[in-house]
Amino acid sequence: MNYEVESRGLFHTRQDYTALLEFLQANAEFKKDMHRFQMVYVENSDFSPDPDADVDLRVRIQNGKCLVVVKHGNWHSGATRKEYEIEIQEEDLEEQLNIFHLLGKGWGISLYTETKFFDYQNAEFALVHLHDDIYYWEIEKSTTSKSNIAVLEKDISKLAAEMHLEVMTSMEMQDYVARLTERPFWRFHFENEPIKDWLKNHKKYIDLALKAQSQ
Repeated sequence: MNYEVESRGLFHTRQDYTALLEFLQANAEFKKDMHRFQMVYVENSDFSPDPDADVDLRVRIQNGKCLVVVKHGNWHSGATRKEYEIEIQEEDLEEQLNIFHLLGKGWGISLYTETKFFDYQNAEFALVHLHDDIYYWEIEKSTTSKSNIAVLEKDISKLAAEMHLEVMTSMEMQDYVARLTERPFWRFHFENEPIKDWLKNHKKYIDLALKAQSQ
């Protein structure tokens, strides 16, 4: 089992994002670019986030790969979650969404992000542009030992503080997710719209993620 320990925070302006990007370009090791289109299922059909939900189902397309992803654990507290993923074929995407719909999973939000990854001080930094106008950062370390999680959490908190980055609190994370659910174009509700039509309307962003290749 691999445990991913991470913290996240929002940039208040694009200029803040650009400043950290330029710092990392000058002082860190660039790893890769990632283009991702992601569908995140939510528990409530009115799209309101459920703070008690601990199973997070996603369909993810990134750098040419299609994945079904399940995360388990508290999604807003910053606690480390277990993550499982399996790869599916691009041509099976619509069928996979139909299966989830039959199982009662038919609504949620979608996201298109472009991310730059760097290695800096033994941690992975991700600078994320969430289209159209949201920018945030993530710092991550991973371990195969559950006993190391607390140490890595302290390391990440210290690193974020040294770089004057504000980590989102549990409430701020809930507010952030609520903000994402308020964007009509990025919602999906397959009781109200056929899956085929929704995929066609979002083809531009799906294709960007499918055509991008890992570097």
